[in-house]
Amino acid sequence: MKSDVLKLSILMVVTALAAGGLGYWLGHDSAGSERLEGAAPGLVGKADRGDGGIVVVEGGGVLERGDEGELTGGDAEGLAATAAVFERVEVKDSVGEILDQAGPLDRWKELMVFADSLKSAADVEAAIRELDEMPQDIDSYVARFFLYSQLGDDDPESALARLAEGGSNNMGGMAAESIISSWAGRDAESAAAYLMTQVDENGEFRDQERRQVRSVANEWARTDPEAAMAWVMGLDEGARRVSAGAVLGQWANQDASAAAAFVDGLDDASQRGGMVAAVAAQWGRQDTDAAMAWARGLEGDERAGAVASVLDAWASQDVEVAARQLSGLEAGRERDMAFGRVAGQWAQQDVEAAANWVVGQEVGDSASKGAMRNVMRTWAGRNEFDAAEWLADQPPGPGTDGAIIGLTERVMVKDPESAAYWALSMSDEGDRASQVGKVVAQWARKDRGAATAWVVGNPDVPESVRAKFADQGQ
Repeated sequence: MKSDVLKLSILMVVTALAAGGLGYWLGHDSAGSERLEGAAPGLVGKADRGDGGIVVVEGGGVLERGDEGELTGGDAEGLAATAAVFERVEVKDSVGEILDQAGPLDRWKELMVFADSLKSAADVEAAIRELDEMPQDIDSYVARFFLYSQLGDDDPESALARLAEGGSNNMGGMAAESIISSWAGRDAESAAAYLMTQVDENGEFRDQERRQVRSVANEWARTDPEAAMAWVMGLDEGARRVSAGAVLGQWANQDASAAAAFVDGLDDASQRGGMVAAVAAQWGRQDTDAAMAWARGLEGDERAGAVASVLDAWASQDVEVAARQLSGLEAGRERDMAFGRVAGQWAQQDVEAAANWVVGQEVGDSASKGAMRNVMRTWAGRNEFDAAEWLADQPPGPGTDGAIIGLTERVMVKDPESAAYWALSMSDEGDRASQVGKVVAQWARKDRGAATAWVVGNPDVPESVRAKFADQGQ
C-alpha cells in the first residue's frame, strides 16, 4: 500500500498539471498540452478491494487499507465524498490496448491499474519492452512512471538502473523518487546505502537526488529518527539542509524533548538552520507550554523564529488564545514574526475577522504591512470583491498599503487596470511606485497598448515608473 499511495500522489500531480500544459512541463512541444487542455482533475485514491479487484476513488482523500481490511485515510469529508463514487476498473491486457483509448485521464487511470496487476518483474519488463516500440509522448512517460514504480517494488536497484539508462526527464525523476521512498519504507538503511553510491566526486548529490535523500530520511525517521539524523548529518550541506527539517519534525512528533536536546547540542549555527523551527512547530502542536519555554530559552533570531513557530502551531488549534499570547512578547522582531504567523492562521479560518484583528493591533509598520498583505492575498483569492469592499473603507497607512499589495498581486493578471488604480492609492511613495511598476509591467505583457495608454494618460503615475516604461520601449 505504501507504493500505491506514492504512485497515487504522483497521479494527482499529473492530473492537476493536465489543464496547465503537461506537455510543456515534460519538456515536449505544445501539442500535448493542447490535447489535454481543459482536462478536469479528479483522481485522488486507490486501494485493493480485497477480492482481487482494484478500486479507484474519485473526489477527495487518499485511502489506505487498515489492519482489519477497512479503508481509512484522508479527511472525513473526503471519505464521505468518495464513498459514493467507487469505480471498478477493468484490467486491460496490454499497454497498447490502454493507449488506443480516448481520454487521457481514463488512460492514466487504467495505466496505474494495469501496472499494479502485473505479477512479476518479467511481466513488467515485457510491458516496458512493448512501450519501447511506441511513440515517446506524454502517455508513454506516464506509463513508464507506473511500470518502473511497479518494478521497483520487487527490485528497486534494477528499476533505478533502467530509469538511469533512459536519460533524465521530470517523470523519470518522479518515478525514481517513488521507488526510493517505497524502498525506504521497507528498508531505509539499504535505500540510504544505495543513495550513497550516487554522490559525485566531491561527495555531493545533484538536486534530483537530494529530493530522494529527503524521502529516505523522512521514511527512516518514522522508525528510527536518531539513526536517520546521524545519516543526514554526514551528508553534504545541500542534502542536509533539505532533509534535516523533515527528520526533526518526525523526531519531535515522537519525542519532542529529545529532538530539542539534539538541536541544543549543535554548536554550528549553519547546521541548526531550519531545525529549530521544525522542532518548535511540532512540539507546539503537542505541548505549547513546554515548547514555548524551550523557545524562550533560545537567543536572537533563533528565539524569534521558534516563538513564532510555536504560536503558529497554537493558532492552528485556537487562534484567539494564540493571539492573546502576543501581549506577553516584547515589541520587536520576535513579536512581529509571531504576529504575522497568527494573522496568517486566522485568515485561513475567518479572513474578515483576521483583517479586523490586524488593523486593531499596535505593531510596527513593517509587521502590519506584511500581515495585511498575506491576509488580503488569502481573502482576494477567495472573493476579491468582498476584499476590495472591505479595503475601500480603510484609512491610509502601512497596513492598508500592505493590503493593497496583497489585493493587486491577486487581481493584476485578470484585471490589471483595477489593480493599477488600487496601487496608485497607496500612501507610501516608494511602495506606490514599486507596486504600480509591477502592475503595469504585468499589464504590458497582456496588452501593451492599453498599458501604455494608461501610463501616458494618467498624471498620477509616479515619474520613475513613467521613465522606466519609456526606456523599455513599452
